[in-house]
Amino acid sequence: MDFKPYGRGAFGQLTKAHAGRPLIVHFWSVTCPPCLVELPQWAKIAAEKKGFDIVFVNTDSDEDRARAQARLEKVGLSSADHYGFADDFVEKLYFEADSAWRGELPFTALVAPDGGVVTVTGAVDDPLIVQWLEKRVAK
Repeated sequence: MDFKPYGRGAFGQLTKAHAGRPLIVHFWSVTCPPCLVELPQWAKIAAEKKGFDIVFVNTDSDEDRARAQARLEKVGLSSADHYGFADDFVEKLYFEADSAWRGELPFTALVAPDGGVVTVTGAVDDPLIVQWLEKRVAK
């Protein structure tokens, strides 16, 4: 499993690369208990629903990547698309995803096929995420 570097400009590059398709960019950490609890839910969504792309961005330092990899493998997400923070100026990375985001986790950016972005701080069962998935993603 390989974590691609997530540095400055990465959010824009991801949204361009997935333009025209619904995209979920999910930010998480091994030091975030709610993140770890919900990883199996993301694995279930990725397995059951079709017609969208999902990217996981690990916000931990390089020293914790092995722990992150172990968690992802445990829940069956090792074949998903993974990125890892690769910039010490993390505030810039937060700002690029959402100018109001201050690093709270879990954090999810829901990118519509037309490029519109809705962000959610909190768990996968947040009503905004559920509603967005129902409107844009096939079962």
